[in-house]
Amino acid sequence: DPRALAITLASKNILQSIGVWDEIPEDRLGCFRKMRVWDEKGLGEVNFNSADLCEPVMGYIVEQRIIEQALESVLNKTNHISWYRPVETKFLEAGKDKICVGLDDGRQLSATLLVAADGQFSTIRRLAGINFKIHDYHQHALACVVETKFPHQEVARQRFLSRGPLAFLPMVRANQCGIVWSTTPEHAAELKALDEKSFGIALAEAFE
Repeated sequence: DPRALAITLASKNILQSIGVWDEIPEDRLGCFRKMRVWDEKGLGEVNFNSADLCEPVMGYIVEQRIIEQALESVLNKTNHISWYRPVETKFLEAGKDKICVGLDDGRQLSATLLVAADGQFSTIRRLAGINFKIHDYHQHALACVVETKFPHQEVARQRFLSRGPLAFLPMVRANQCGIVWSTTPEHAAELKALDEKSFGIALAEAFE
């Protein structure tokens, strides 16, 4: 999974308060002390510096799978949480004072509160008949990790292109960045079809 996430100081405090932050290995924890943002069609740019906030860093860059592993490690140490996986929810019945959920392995669970936090295509939401609105931004996000010729110097960089923003997130290694390139579905498909050298050229041109 090539996705890298930018973690704000506020998010770090939340993860720290529940013991997750301490489970993230220091050698997998990147940070950014500055941030540079500019527009494809404009001449100006905006720069942020952690020193202006009287903080040592503005935030951290962590691989998504590392955060997931840290979360699982903490959950596995928590006695009052039970895992049921991998399973699928087959039915849902709402009674007067409890909700019953049937799993595909035959087990049934009941509770006074059920949270539908099972993803974009939530089975719980569908079974509960919860309506929702969809707004399609007609964008896909292309994620990868790249090696750069010059060190990132712990600066997060983002350029706003006509088809969507392109971000370089500084990772632990001085010449390694996590890329998040938001663009049209058609352009994303074209980029995915490129070989490594051609993709590198397209990325360099898009990022100046």
